Amino acid sequence: MFTYLLITNSDIEKELLNYLPITNSDVKKYMFSFLLISNSDTRKYMFSYLHISNSGIRKYMFTYLFITNSDTRKYMFTYLLISNSDTRKYMFIYLLISNSDIRKYMFTYLHISNSDTRKYMFIYLLISNSDTRKYMFIYLLISNSDIRKYMFTYLHISNSDIRKYMFSYQ
Repeated sequence: MFTYLLITNSDIEKELLNYLPITNSDVKKYMFSFLLISNSDTRKYMFSYLHISNSGIRKYMFTYLFITNSDTRKYMFTYLLISNSDTRKYMFIYLLISNSDIRKYMFTYLHISNSDTRKYMFIYLLISNSDTRKYMFIYLLISNSDIRKYMFTYLHISNSDIRKYMFSYQ
């Protein structure tokens, strides 16, 4: 493990590099993070890599966090590969927290090659002072069985009522 810390009059800077090998189970994990705290904002970058060679699992993750006086933003990207079953998963998340509302965007793609299954999912969430709204879209394709499924969900919660609409097609 390597750590670097710098404190000046205007900001704080910290870097961390970590390597964790577990030899009996053949697990390796690498992590790098960078934190910067200044007078006007805070920034954090983090990258991690996990490798489990016995089961063929590899996971990459990148996170960026940005905090200012008026809002907080978080970006996260994850890639998962399971080579034994040839499964791949990609996920992207964007989170925004401001003084007036919270917004979250999430996109996920899953691909399983052995059964030729693909799943796409998109979610948008908005939480404000007066209401909550959630939109979700899912598309599922299983090519070997020629199955296709589309699903859309809309949820709206306000001070006076709750509404939910769901559409599905197969």
